[in-house]
Amino acid sequence: MDRVCKMIRDRGMVAGLSTHMPETPVYADESGLDVETYIQIYNAAGFLMQVEVDWVHRVIHEARKPVMTIKPMAAGRLFAPGGTRLRLEHPARPGHGHRGRHDTR
Repeated sequence: MDRVCKMIRDRGMVAGLSTHMPETPVYADESGLDVETYIQIYNAAGFLMQVEVDWVHRVIHEARKPVMTIKPMAAGRLFAPGGTRLRLEHPARPGHGHRGRHDTR
């Protein structure tokens, strides 16, 4: 994986990791994988999420890198009021949608 990330950076791009597996950001953080961001599924229905919504919320909140979330409407299984409520009322990072580049958390 490090070789792939280096190849991406050598071409002037930002390396990121997109996953449907909620444990991936945890393993990537622990191993020091050279990526700038993660993309993770997060929705109120738990659609395509392999574990409970609360567990994924904690993984996102504790990640060392910014996490972009996908499938908030559970691929059409949720309607706007319910589908967006989780994201609006319980953001992965309270107070803002992402962390700045210089955040050391």
